[in-house]
Amino acid sequence: MFLNNVPLYDFVRFSQLNGIGTFGIFNTAIVDELLVFPGNPPLEYGNTTSGLVAIKTLEKVPEEAVKNVTLSFASYGFFISQPLNEKQAITAFSNYQPSALMKAIIGESLEDIEKFNSIDLGMSYLNLLGEKTVLKVFNYSLLEGYDFNFQSPTLNTDFQQRKKRNFTVTNLRRQQGRYEFTFNSNLSFSNTNFTYAETDIDLNNFDAFGSLNYQLSLGPFRLKSGFAYDYRQQHFDGTFYTIDYAQGPGFPTQSTNSTTDLIRPVLYTYLTYFLKEK
Repeated sequence: MFLNNVPLYDFVRFSQLNGIGTFGIFNTAIVDELLVFPGNPPLEYGNTTSGLVAIKTLEKVPEEAVKNVTLSFASYGFFISQPLNEKQAITAFSNYQPSALMKAIIGESLEDIEKFNSIDLGMSYLNLLGEKTVLKVFNYSLLEGYDFNFQSPTLNTDFQQRKKRNFTVTNLRRQQGRYEFTFNSNLSFSNTNFTYAETDIDLNNFDAFGSLNYQLSLGPFRLKSGFAYDYRQQHFDGTFYTIDYAQGPGFPTQSTNSTTDLIRPVLYTYLTYFLKEK
């Protein structure tokens, strides 16, 4: 998953221990382009061999302010897009998703889910610094949690998840004649806690990414070159049952903690030559 040319990890809501969750941390009103690569993506993305989604946000200052309020059985939210002047704009959106109304309407379909809730806030800043220079900053924050009825052969109890999530993506692009220079960065963290019975697990992630890229267009030639530095740290600290089918009071547990650091520097250069127009 890439947003404005930077990789995003942990981009789902209501995540489980296996990382699976609901894809939905973006407001579609800020999306300008979405590309899906089911196979091998272009080289400059890096860090993946198959399957990638690339999203780019808008780069146009709105002519006038846009203010929307959304009310539904699933959530309540607002969206604001406000021009500051001819070259600057700010966009903000937020959604609050409680479970009480949905549980009251379709409770039978959610009988094992006791409750869930989430609230997020996204803010985007656009500055057209010059005719050929663009600065974009996007920050997203999320608080969420859910409780559901967990059952095993030896246990019937409540499972709880609580999560905090924030990331900040910055992009600077400068075009000059046939040249284009770009700088992209991302700072991200998430703190997730999973508990049921004597199980108590904390999963903390921190990500830092930065890249410098250069592109030259010269007749039928396209040259791209760049350097990217991708750093991930994941800290696991938890107590859990030793045997999957023996969970509950009196059954054996074990505790562990570990920290994993992943550093990925990438240097790429490639040349494209168009033999003909097609």
